[in-house]
Amino acid sequence: MAEYLYKYRSVTRNNAEWISRIFTHLELYFSPVTQFNDPFDCKFSYNFDASDAEKKRYLNARLIERFPNADRNFRRAWIKTKGAALLGRPEEFANTMEMQNNALLAEIGVCSLTRIPNDILMWSHYADCHRGFCIQFLDDDSDPFIGRAQEVIYSKDYPVLNPILDEPTTKAEKAFLTKAAHWSYEQEWRILDYELGPGARHFPSRLLRGVIFGCRMGQQHRDMVRHWCDGRNVSFFEAQEASRKYALDIVPLT
Repeated sequence: MAEYLYKYRSVTRNNAEWISRIFTHLELYFSPVTQFNDPFDCKFSYNFDASDAEKKRYLNARLIERFPNADRNFRRAWIKTKGAALLGRPEEFANTMEMQNNALLAEIGVCSLTRIPNDILMWSHYADCHRGFCIQFLDDDSDPFIGRAQEVIYSKDYPVLNPILDEPTTKAEKAFLTKAAHWSYEQEWRILDYELGPGARHFPSRLLRGVIFGCRMGQQHRDMVRHWCDGRNVSFFEAQEASRKYALDIVPLT
């Protein structure tokens, strides 16, 4: 049985042109951390425990990145003088590492998805109080785009990041794939773009499988979304209020 990932969206007069590009240009937006609505999102604590040898290797790697044309003698001299002085001031070293890693993490783009298409709270928070819609994407592990999606971990405590010992992808995963346990109901998955960072990204048309209209979505906006999907093999659904419980039923439309 096929599995899917979903994305809730609102559609208004102000954002209609931009939202239309999801369907007409097959684009999804990857956000920077600064646009997240949760101030605790992507928060983490630092641990700078490492041997002097490990710290020197870390400094050497950063020098190669910063001065790619510098030779080994330059790097050795820098580490022996300025590096040694920096290592001798642990607090200053920690502050420097924190600034460098925060700058690195700020360059990564994040696209958020979910496993759940019928959550009442997410329809309220992300789909304009049920007046928006929810997009259904095929979850295909072999696809270069959506196959990169990773499951978010929910925790009571911040993840601990060691900028000296952790690999770059490990740093990013700790920072971007851990959220407060309060959000666990969202069952979120995230695609991280390390190379291009924030911005619009094209996805394959075969991944776009369906659109679910919110139970309060007006006919004008429904017709607008259908028009955007002209020529695409997209199924349409409607979220309907369940009659005997606090729940939504996802019903196919013709």
